[in-house]
Amino acid sequence: MLLIKRNTPEFKAIKTLISDYTDKATAKKFILLYSLKPYQNLSEKILLNTLKKDSAVLYSLAYDGLREYIFSKNKKLFRDDSVYYFKSNSDAKPIEQPFAFKGKLKKELAPLLAKPVLKATGKVIQIGRGTKKKKGV
Repeated sequence: MLLIKRNTPEFKAIKTLISDYTDKATAKKFILLYSLKPYQNLSEKILLNTLKKDSAVLYSLAYDGLREYIFSKNKKLFRDDSVYYFKSNSDAKPIEQPFAFKGKLKKELAPLLAKPVLKATGKVIQIGRGTKKKKGV
């Protein structure tokens, strides 16, 4: 799980792509939307793009929700492998509005992907503080 901060190029590109594909018919081809029940794992997601019954309506509703989340200051964007999702904070259990990019959009985002940042361990190494030599011994 990697937090994608709002000021990163990756977040800005995602926000632009979501906005640009709002009323395009090709959105369903390149932007994969998933559904989850509350407290389900990401591995249990259901792809809305391939549903047979009422798929256009469900996809449209999910896409509208995705747009709301991407512009909301209260939700944080996370990425796990190639699937993005929202949570209220890092410790929150429920995963909300999972989505992914496919094809040319995935290739467009590839160079912008944020790299995980390793935290410093906080260990202090003292240099030049060895044992004192006694004078005259």
